[in-house]
Amino acid sequence: MTNALNKLDQGIPKNNKVRILTKGNGRISISPFDPVPEPVNLSRLKTEIMKRWPMTSLLDILKEADLRINFTELFKTTASYTVWEQMQD
Repeated sequence: MTNALNKLDQGIPKNNKVRILTKGNGRISISPFDPVPEPVNLSRLKTEIMKRWPMTSLLDILKEADLRINFTELFKTTASYTVWEQMQD
């Protein structure tokens, strides 16, 4: 654990996507990652949906499924964050 923390401590100043903020007792700000390419199977799924139901998108199907079974209640928002407060002795 000590080695991993030392590596983190040495790497943060060199990483241009990470900043230590002055507010909030040194909060850490991380820039968004670059988007990754769309998976091949997702493209194939969208193509197949368009063949079968030309006016329906994958998003429409997911929305309808969520209305029926409410699967998105199990997701956590990306807007949430955790604030660790320093314990007072």
